[in-house]
Amino acid sequence: MKTGGVYYGINWFSTQYSEFRNGCSADDIWTRTGYQEGPFADTGKVHFSDRGHLLDLFHQFEVVALQHYLVTTEIPVSDRNSAYWNIVARKR
Repeated sequence: MKTGGVYYGINWFSTQYSEFRNGCSADDIWTRTGYQEGPFADTGKVHFSDRGHLLDLFHQFEVVALQHYLVTTEIPVSDRNSAYWNIVARKR
């Protein structure tokens, strides 16, 4: 990406997503696999991030905005949640 270019990333999976705990370790601490049920069943590897990991990945960028949101299902009652990151970053 050229200097000054802007990257928009939406719905990056967060480590606070309940599925992060349900998967098996894969290539690194951020990647999970082996899902037998749920939204990632039979999808292969799934990458998750926390704030520090995202900032490390985007260390060559100025992070303009970073949003984290957690989604819980009220009906039907569920002990699972979804969690995502949105990031806007400008290449230095």
